[in-house]
Amino acid sequence: MDGAEVQTTAGDGAGSGEPGGAVAVERAAGAAEAALERASGLRNAGRTAEAVRVYGQALEDGARAGSAMLQADAYLGLGDCALDRGDLERLLSCCAKAERLLADQDLPVRAPALRGRALAHLQTRDLRYGCHLLEQAVDELHAHEAPEDAAEAGAAGPGAAGEDGGAATARALVLLYATLISPYVDLGERERAARAAEVAETLLPRTRDPQVRAYLRRQAARWLTTEGRFGDALEALAEAEAAYRRQGIRIEVAQSRWARGYVLAQQGALEEAERELTAARDELREVGSQLITMQVEVELADVWRRRGKSVEAAALLGRMLRELRGDHGAVHAAAAHHLLGVILEGSDPGAAERHYRAALVLRHQSRLAGDLAVTCRRLGDLLHRIGRTPEAVDVYRFGLSGLSGPGTTTLGDS
Repeated sequence: MDGAEVQTTAGDGAGSGEPGGAVAVERAAGAAEAALERASGLRNAGRTAEAVRVYGQALEDGARAGSAMLQADAYLGLGDCALDRGDLERLLSCCAKAERLLADQDLPVRAPALRGRALAHLQTRDLRYGCHLLEQAVDELHAHEAPEDAAEAGAAGPGAAGEDGGAATARALVLLYATLISPYVDLGERERAARAAEVAETLLPRTRDPQVRAYLRRQAARWLTTEGRFGDALEALAEAEAAYRRQGIRIEVAQSRWARGYVLAQQGALEEAERELTAARDELREVGSQLITMQVEVELADVWRRRGKSVEAAALLGRMLRELRGDHGAVHAAAAHHLLGVILEGSDPGAAERHYRAALVLRHQSRLAGDLAVTCRRLGDLLHRIGRTPEAVDVYRFGLSGLSGPGTTTLGDS
């Protein structure tokens, strides 16, 4: 059964006023709640296919209960499973259905569905639009949060508020700000990444959710790495991984190890990085997280290349590019093309040029200014070495143009 396609019309006399109707509604609601809890546990354990089936049952039970909230929760769970599998169209569809069901709810309730939609765009090539969706929700949430709610939360002290009212808004804001950190880094907007991390940290005491805290720690490690604060980044990731292990969430444990491998690679600890990235990849494969597995493999291939294992790295990248579908993982496909260009420069300049140009197109479309500049520098250097200097100059200029835009320069375009 494909849970995302289950009909959501109530039946079996639920809510119809027939004798026993109220009992049937209550029974269906209880069954939906139990199914949602069971499905969440299955997904946490890495049993995604089973989780999809149980979320589908929760969707049916929620429909019989006539509960938009329960149906929306089921769709969000199905969306999480779709993200695990790399099925971004299904993720968008599930989030859109959840948003429609929650249309009359306050924004803190709708925020997870909106965030899921933004994540789908971030996983393709549209980082700017994904950030726009998150930023728009952040602005609306700040406007939604009544001043008296914030004052009461502050007066009660950190963590005193429950997950209602202002605390629910704070929880949604922490998730949204944390989600913004990595795309801001990818876009070269380090100051905005730092600001997002700082604001999320100030809001964190107002929510008691350990998963939210762990997620913020993992995301903040990316910004800390850009600041060269490797020790702080590794400490944040150790806290996140420990929290996820306590909750038994395998996919998040694996992603924490992936993040640690990334930090270690940036630090130059390549042997340790290879160990962490390999462990993360193997775990993600086991739980069926295809798209995230490919993202880890790009970084593992880079570590292999830097350790002198270029043949193995090239084989891994080639296979990964063949398996990517459409725009899925465009950011990581660009990185794979770039790495293949680096590997092939000495042996096959023509093939290296083709890979660099493929990376250049994807990075330009994704508006990744820093990564675009790096690819343009490598391609320009290659063209200059083989005597095509005028073309090299054009490529350099193209890379530099991506680093400037309205509001990023002291003077105008002169």
